Amino acid sequence: MRLVSGPQGPRVVLDGAPVLLLCSNNYLGLADHPRVREAAADAALRWGAWLRARRGSCRAR
Repeated sequence: MRLVSGPQGPRVVLDGAPVLLLCSNNYLGLADHPRVREAAADAALRWGAWLRARRGSCRAR
């Protein structure tokens, strides 16, 4: 098992080495941007929110 240290963002420390994390869907680092977070919260309050993924993303058969 490999250990990712710290919060998931575009760059993380994996097994003690800094790496670019492409599997988090945050490789541009925008998920923690204050304006993006505010817009997401406003949209969720206005239109609601739900979880949806492509079948292959969640290994559903």
